[in-house]
Amino acid sequence: MTIAPCKTGETTSEFHDRVAYAMERIIARCDRDGTETILICTHAAIVIAAGRALTGSMKVGDDDYTKNDFNCATCCFSKYTRASEATTGEDLGERCRKDKWDDVPFVDWKNGKGIGGGWKCDVNGDCSHLKDGAERAW
Repeated sequence: MTIAPCKTGETTSEFHDRVAYAMERIIARCDRDGTETILICTHAAIVIAAGRALTGSMKVGDDDYTKNDFNCATCCFSKYTRASEATTGEDLGERCRKDKWDDVPFVDWKNGKGIGGGWKCDVNGDCSHLKDGAERAW
């Protein structure tokens, strides 16, 4: 499964929804395969959007994307655990195309729902393993 932003760009809201969709697909696949632990390495903006999608911390209509809710810095790590039973959505399959935003299926993740049954953040952007601590934090 690959999903990319629309070639003509995307809004911050569309970015969050695209990350939520991608995370939903990753988690659904892991659930089907029996995978219990996932390690995702990515860049800062996706760390923040993924945290919001997992926990459902954004509210519908909330346009304040500047909140400092999920920490990210060079080589930091965060840990999430399921808050409830797994509830993956329908098999969304290959309904999306890389060149058209409208083809990204809707994932209902906001208002505290989170994807795949919701998650809680147990570790938020920890850098204690680094000699000099956090660097280039957002």
